[in-house]
Amino acid sequence: MTLKAAKNAVRVTPEDTYKLILSRMCLTDFPKCLIKLTHVNMLDLSCNQINKLPDNIGNLKSLTRLDLRSNKLQALPQSIGNLSQLTYLNASNNFLTAEGLPPSIGSLTNLKTLNLGLNKLNSLPPTFAGLHALQVLKLFYNHFVVLPEFLKGLSSLTKLDIKGNPLKDQEVTEESEDKVILVHESLLCKKCRKKCGGLCIEEETGGEIIEEAEMRTYPGLMVPNSVAKLSQDQWR
Repeated sequence: MTLKAAKNAVRVTPEDTYKLILSRMCLTDFPKCLIKLTHVNMLDLSCNQINKLPDNIGNLKSLTRLDLRSNKLQALPQSIGNLSQLTYLNASNNFLTAEGLPPSIGSLTNLKTLNLGLNKLNSLPPTFAGLHALQVLKLFYNHFVVLPEFLKGLSSLTKLDIKGNPLKDQEVTEESEDKVILVHESLLCKKCRKKCGGLCIEEETGGEIIEEAEMRTYPGLMVPNSVAKLSQDQWR
């Protein structure tokens, strides 16, 4: 790939950011000319066959999103820690090992989402404790037997995906994953309604649950086969 071709491939988003998508292009090497595109904010190199990143990838200091998923990377360069504006990093589905993760990643203080799933990791550098802005960490299908203790100190972390790891004394299982079940408010008691932040139906009706009308009709509305079906509700 030439520098001219790379420049022509850059697109401007509605948010006035510069995006370069080079996904699924059968790239086996990182195009060195990309290092000169220091104005690019979003770089997508996913689904290629890249096995190594250049040592000077840290020169792309404007990057906020970097997608490296589904390549053949065994390590990330130390200079990746210079991407201080990075908020999203996806390096899933590669061949990364614990030795291939540079401690400098802990310098990415603006990083909010880090996806390292589907690799060969069994530990993380202690410097990861400095990722105080991290909200989502995906470590699914790696080789973790024990999770790093410092993960408990990541105050902004709201989602941790560890599915598919051979964890000992695993507290989080697939059966205990968060599930959302929607129910009508009339099925909730007073205590549950308060937890949901609303007023209880029992309070509003003096202890009686308001039942749905047995039959509702919609005068003036035409419905298919209205002779066979006498109400709109039955059609709904």
